[in-house]
Amino acid sequence: MNDIIGIGEAVFTLLGGDAALSALVGSGIYPIVADEGVDFPFVIYRRTGQTDIGSKDGVFGSYAEVEIVCFKRPFF
Repeated sequence: MNDIIGIGEAVFTLLGGDAALSALVGSGIYPIVADEGVDFPFVIYRRTGQTDIGSKDGVFGSYAEVEIVCFKRPFF
């Protein structure tokens, strides 16, 4: 199994464990899209890419690209 599959859980744990971020958004951390009607501010995150690292012997690892977007009101 590819360890990159668990990247969403790792990002959620990292963001949720940050005291400063939690003070701002509380539990408002969502994968991909926020729930409808969610209170501002909040954060969404998603994996935007994956690259396998290989050699002549095959793939020996991967890295993920993750986008983290913060929302607040007003938007400007």
